[in-house]
Formats: sequence, structure tokens, C-alpha cells
Amino acid sequence: MTTETKTLLSSAEAQAQGKVSPGTVWDEELQRPIPRGEAIERANLSQPLDLAENLVRYAERRKQVLRFVADQLVEAEYNAKGYPVAGKLGDYYQLPNYDKKQLTKLGAEKVGSFFRFFAGPLTVVSQTKERDYCDATVSIVLLDQYGRTVGSAVSSCSTAEAGFQGLGAKRKYGGYYVKQDGRWTQKVPPDFRAALNDVTARARKRAFVQAVIVATCTDEIFEAATEDEPERERSNDLPSKMTIGKLKGTKLTEIETDMLLACAKWCREKGRHERLAEACELIADQRRESVEDADGADAPY
Repeated sequence: MTTETKTLLSSAEAQAQGKVSPGTVWDEELQRPIPRGEAIERANLSQPLDLAENLVRYAERRKQVLRFVADQLVEAEYNAKGYPVAGKLGDYYQLPNYDKKQLTKLGAEKVGSFFRFFAGPLTVVSQTKERDYCDATVSIVLLDQYGRTVGSAVSSCSTAEAGFQGLGAKRKYGGYYVKQDGRWTQKVPPDFRAALNDVTARARKRAFVQAVIVATCTDEIFEAATEDEPERERSNDLPSKMTIGKLKGTKLTEIETDMLLACAKWCREKGRHERLAEACELIADQRRESVEDADGADAPY
């Protein structure tokens, strides 16, 4: 009785016999071709973990990230008290008494591009759409240049936030106001159902920024910024009413944003009424209609 002996082929022999197609390599153990990517993955997994080499790579990577932040990202402009100026947040800002920088959407896009990470599929987890209230919770996936998932995050937004409660924002969503005796009186309340797209866009922006921070391991440097309304100095001694001019005695919350900013600018230039200027700037910031959100309304994430 004859026993058949199977001949094992080496990689070179399999290649010579035309058994290896483009994009594959010969697995001598399995005696068949496998995808090149699978072969590389197997080779890497078979190697023992080199902690010393990992330490060197980690130190070099951290060095390059810090260099990128210092050389390529643009920091916000600040007022005299160290708080970010509205509309000039740049790629990141740092609040007084905070150790970490607040990363904006623009900064997150730059950091993601540096790592070759990009926004992937967006999932709307939940939405509430009522006339007097609207909210959205979304999740986003971050992909690398090969389409592999490298991170994800979930974030929310609602019309209860200060950015949706200013006079300008309420007008945007259908609110109608008339000025009577120097004050704005509401005739028609806003319909916040119209804000659903803006709320969702803001939530996905926050999720994207958080996903970038986690995926790039830069949370020792950054936090996700609430860039639509960066935190400012809160002080109980700031005036709540106008103390100068024709609108003296009018609640600051009832005065148009452009007038508040004009008043703040005049006070700064004259070096007078510093607390009034700070109060006007604070309210103007709270009313900002998410200028940063508008530029991302059509973004793929």
C-alpha cells in the first residue's frame, strides 16, 4: 500500500508556480494565498510587545503633536480680562483659571487632518421637536484614511441653551417683537421647531470635536469647546440695566445686540463704565446665533 506524501510549498515555490495572485502572499502554514493585509496583521500580532520601543514612539509622537499645536493652530483673541472675544475664537481658546485649552470645530478639523482622521457616518440618536422646545442627540464615527473606525462620540444640544434665547435667535425662529418706550415687547413667540436643523448641527459639531480629542489622545491638551457660547466671567455686580444714554433704565436683555456692542465699544474707548461694557459684551455673547454652526451646516458630519 502506497502512502501519498503532500509536498509543502515555500513562498518562492508557490510564486514560481503562479499560485500567488496580485495583492496576496503565500502562507506556508496554511498552504494557500492570503490577502497581503491579513499577512501583515498576522506578522505584527505574532511579535511580542516591545515596551521600550513603544515608549520611544510615544515620546516622539507627543513631541510632534505639541509642535503641531504650537506652530499650526491659531489661538483666540482675548479681552482685557482674559476672556475670548466673540467671533475670534480661532482654533482654540483658554479660559482664565483653566488648565486645558478649549478646542473649536475649526481646530478639531485641523487636528483630525494632521492624523488623517475624518468624520464618518452620523446617527441621530433622538430628537424632540415642540413649538416651545427642541433638542437633539447625535453620535458620530471618526474614520482613518483607510476607512477604519478610530473613534466615536455622542453629544446633545437644546434650545434651552443661552445661544437660542437671545432676541436675535428668537426672531430667527419666527418670534415677532416691537419696540415700545425703548423696550422690546414680544408679540409672537418663537417656534423652536424651526431650530431643529441648527440644534442638530450644533450637537454633531460637539460630537465631532470630542471624537477627535479622544481618537488623537489629546485630552491632556484639549477639552471640547462649547464654542457657540464660550464661558465668560460671571459676576453678580454687573449691571442688568443700561446706565447711560437714551436707553438708561432699560434692561440690557431688551436691547438689540448691535446697540449693546456699540455701547461696549464706546465704554472701552472712553475708559469708562467698565462694568457696563462687560455686561453688554456678556449678553451679546450669549445671544450669538452660532456663527460657527452656520459654516458647518452643510458639512458631511
